[in-house]
Amino acid sequence: MSKSITWAPALVAAAALAACFGGGGDDTPLPSSLTIVGTAAKGAALAGATVNAKCGTATGSATTGSDGTYTITLDGASRPCALKATGTEG
Repeated sequence: MSKSITWAPALVAAAALAACFGGGGDDTPLPSSLTIVGTAAKGAALAGATVNAKCGTATGSATTGSDGTYTITLDGASRPCALKATGTEG
């Protein structure tokens, strides 16, 4: 009986340490898609411009509206992202 009592504190301590250091981490799932919304402009809005997005794991593009706005939705994308707008001024 004495041996069982001696091991009890050690088992409790081991369980507590396992709970503190046992994997942890952030189990929050990544979003299935990333949506980038913006306005392309150089002084004035760039209507009809092509906006290309290159993210860590995905690429995509969109054409701007008459007011320069665009929306790009990328499936399975991760950040960071770089954007490039190509169009005519004026």
